Parts: sequence; structure tokens; C-alpha cells
Amino acid sequence: MKYEVVSTIHSSEGLANAGDEVDLSDAESKELLRAGAIVPKYKAFERGVMRITPEVEGQTSGLSSLVEAVHKASEAVLEKINGADLEIKILQRERGLLTDSPVSRADFMLYVRSDIERRGEPFKAALRRWQAKWFQNSFIGYERRETSGQLQGIPYLNAEIAHQGTEMTTAAFYWMFAEQIANRFEAALDALPWPDTAVPVAERRLRLAEIDSELGKLNDFRDSLARELAAVGIYG
Repeated sequence: MKYEVVSTIHSSEGLANAGDEVDLSDAESKELLRAGAIVPKYKAFERGVMRITPEVEGQTSGLSSLVEAVHKASEAVLEKINGADLEIKILQRERGLLTDSPVSRADFMLYVRSDIERRGEPFKAALRRWQAKWFQNSFIGYERRETSGQLQGIPYLNAEIAHQGTEMTTAAFYWMFAEQIANRFEAALDALPWPDTAVPVAERRLRLAEIDSELGKLNDFRDSLARELAAVGIYG
């Protein structure tokens, strides 16, 4: 290993004066290192021996104070990051419980009724298109068909064709029988397990919105702290 000579030594390489570079074995360097006659040429920062001359002692003292101040500041920032990480973890756990836990039977039926209504919406839209294109609100037209026994030109089953025998569309079926479907479906739910207690869906939505807002703020705060550390060369 290579060493820098601090004071004149005699080694296997011969006489070496201060400032010279020598290559010594471990056995030979052991006593010289202990005496302070040599220092490693390429020493690790954390294990090096700092030799301070009177000329730079004041500067080194100031540098040490600066390093200590940066270290304390970085420790404080890291503590804040760890605190933010803990809060994020707690909120994410709460969010998972809210999103994954079962709903009550009553809330489930709200979803069912909303879904049935959506399934019938295409029929309503088709009926509006038929009304805009074909509907004529005329007394004489209705009365003539009524007195003659003819069928009224109303497309009850698919919102398109008024003739008898037209097949009902799926959307029309859900629209016409929405309440009956929901009631019959709810009656069949007695055989299914439901939680004794469940956070109402309305409350979940409010709390999830609050959690997402808090998570957004915490993540922004954490990122700003990480940028502060990165600015002084600390990453993690």
C-alpha cells in the first residue's frame, strides 16, 4: 500500500523524507503508522487521520462547524420526512379499509337501483329521438284511431316501431319494469350475508375525499423536503 512520509524514515525502500511516497507492506507500515511517521496515500474519508497545521486550524474549525450545522439540519429534515411517511402510511391503511370493506344491504340496493336506471336510459333517449322526429300531438289523429279501433302510433316497446308484435328491447324492459326488478331482487338478498355494521357509503365518499386531499398535501410536503436534501447532496 502506498503511504505519504510525514517525517524522515528508513524502510525497505531506503531513506525517505517528508512528502515522499513509499510503498510498504502491512507489517512494515504498522509501527510507522502508530508513530505518525506516515499516512495512507489513499485513505477513506471516514477512517482517515486529519493532520491540521496551525495555518489552517481556524479554517478547519469553521468547516467543522458548518458540517455539523448541515448534519443537524439534514437530520431535522429527515425526521420530518419520516413523520410524513408515517402519516401517509396511516392514511393509506385507512383508505384501504374504507374501499375494501363490505357495504350495508341498504347501500347495496342504492347501487342496484342506480344500475337498473342506467340500463333503462337508452330507451328514454330513443323515445326522445322518436318524439322529435315522428310525434304529432293531434286530437284528430288519436280520435280517428280510437273510434276506428286502430292501434295508436306509439312505440311502447322499443321507442322506434309502433306496430303490434315488435320485440321489446333490453333497455325498454329495464325502463318499464325497473321497480319490479329492484323489489324482486331485494327480496332475494335475504339469503346473502351482510355486515352487522358498515360505514355508510355517503360517509365513505366524504372521508375518502378528505384522505385523498391530505395525501396530496403530505406527498407534496415530503417531495419538497426531499428536494431540500438533494440540494445539499443527500439522496434517499
